[in-house]
Amino acid sequence: MIAATLALAFAPGRVLAQRSMGIDVSSYQGTPNWSSIKGSGISFAWAKATEGTYFIDADFTYNAGNGKSAGVIMGAYHFARPDLTSPSSEASYFWNEAGSYIKGDGKTLMPMLDMETWNGVVGASSYSDWANKWCNAIVSDANGAGAKIKPFIYVSSCNACYFDTSVSGWNSDLANYNGQNPQTGGPWNVCGNCAVWGSGVWTAWQFTSSGSVSGVSGNVDMDVLGGSLAAVTATSTADPHIDPCVARNSDGHMELFAVNKSGILQHNYFGTGGWSGWLSLGGFTFAANTLPAVQMNSDGRLEVFIIGTDGHLDHIYQQTAGDSTSWSGWGQVDNSYTFTQTACVAANANQDGRIEVFIVGTGGGLCHINENTPGSSTSWSAWSQLGGTWDQNVCISAGNDLDGRQEVFLIGNTGNLYHIYQNVINGGWSGFANLGGSWSQTARTALTRNADGRLEIFIIGSTGSLYHAYQTAANGGWYTGWPSMGGWTFSQNAKPVAALNSNGTLEVLVIGTDGHMDRINSANWGSWSSLPSTPVFTQEIRPCLGVNSDGRLEVFTTAPTGDMVHAYQQTPSGTWYGWPTLGGSWN
Repeated sequence: MIAATLALAFAPGRVLAQRSMGIDVSSYQGTPNWSSIKGSGISFAWAKATEGTYFIDADFTYNAGNGKSAGVIMGAYHFARPDLTSPSSEASYFWNEAGSYIKGDGKTLMPMLDMETWNGVVGASSYSDWANKWCNAIVSDANGAGAKIKPFIYVSSCNACYFDTSVSGWNSDLANYNGQNPQTGGPWNVCGNCAVWGSGVWTAWQFTSSGSVSGVSGNVDMDVLGGSLAAVTATSTADPHIDPCVARNSDGHMELFAVNKSGILQHNYFGTGGWSGWLSLGGFTFAANTLPAVQMNSDGRLEVFIIGTDGHLDHIYQQTAGDSTSWSGWGQVDNSYTFTQTACVAANANQDGRIEVFIVGTGGGLCHINENTPGSSTSWSAWSQLGGTWDQNVCISAGNDLDGRQEVFLIGNTGNLYHIYQNVINGGWSGFANLGGSWSQTARTALTRNADGRLEIFIIGSTGSLYHAYQTAANGGWYTGWPSMGGWTFSQNAKPVAALNSNGTLEVLVIGTDGHMDRINSANWGSWSSLPSTPVFTQEIRPCLGVNSDGRLEVFTTAPTGDMVHAYQQTPSGTWYGWPTLGGSWN
């Protein structure tokens, strides 16, 4: 990487300070002794894999394999040649060599794009656009392989001026050999006007290219992390739990949808003789942890949306309103966009009845598509962008104001909650507005509407408490002091669900840290209780909540035994009864 003048001795047995230390290696270092490297206090490393589309580092596989075996968190880096080749071509070249080493195994450092060549760009409008396209392509490849990553961009502090703030959603490794102590210093003592990641912000700092580390022959680039190593270690995208969804048919009967272990979407509906049992909707197969969404058409027909194994949005719909026995075949809504299979799908309806679907695309933008006319399941607009840069697996909540305008909510890379809304009924959209808070990007949101028409949203915070924000008037602005619901605490990854009771109160349910299904009611916020006879659920399973035609709430989720169970109010707004089984065998 970039040349340097600072020499640093890093001897075996050195006592580590709180910042994790790492190195960058390539064939220049030959075949390092990774056990010695680990023993000297190095906890992470990047190994060069490729350059442009013309060079594969001969020692990459040795470094990647032996580094992991020695207990070093290992990543791969690509030396970019934006002046020669398109970002998609270079991403493919890198992935073909390094992809099998990028895993959600707890041992993989997030990959890095090494940007040092500034002779123009091919296949992009700017250096930022080139880097973003490369990173997005690698994120998509990694997601498909079951690894969740946020790549690093390597650049010197002053050359960061070649970028704009659009790259700020990626991790940074900033080279600045300023002689400062790696445990107390940083890379921004110069060129502060180039800090596109934010003033003083950095993820990793390459503080020398003249480091001396036991097990490495000659000088070596050395890095230090500004935060935790866990935060830049690739994780698995595999959430083993299904994500059921439920809807009420036009004639009032409930219908439940879930993807089984074989990847088949099944449904179970309530009829005059009770529940139908699980029936296949066949045809297409899906990943078992995909997130289906169901929405009613203006003519009363249910329509289900789900991302296929090819990344396209697929759908299936009832042929006749209320008829759970007659469904169309599977089809693609539009095949011009692809998505991560585990991306959240949010389906909602415009005031005029046209269904609209929202998904974060592989480029990180919020995408949407809508029926051209109400009830036209076979006629859709083209995909378009609502903008922003979001995690591809972020939870999306969509609902309607009292006047029918849609509002969409999602957590940004800053940890704040944002929303975007239609400026006019059935019309165009505002920009994104910040509703504040500080949330995990994996937190799940629950949105519902009060009896007076005000929207209210619920999120579990870093303290484990449930928080809420709400409109101060129907169709109006938001109170975002984020009051806590108090009392009990929950896993940040637990999924709250919320609905309006027939008596006008709100009911929120979430699985507690003891595995019980807990509830709270707006008649007495802060007073938690558990549903009766609750099995000990896994905290991260995904319940869904429906409202029966008589107003009784009903919640569905996977039991520890793997079957689907449900609990329901015995009378509208009344006490709960649980947990009869609905059968099946689910993740």
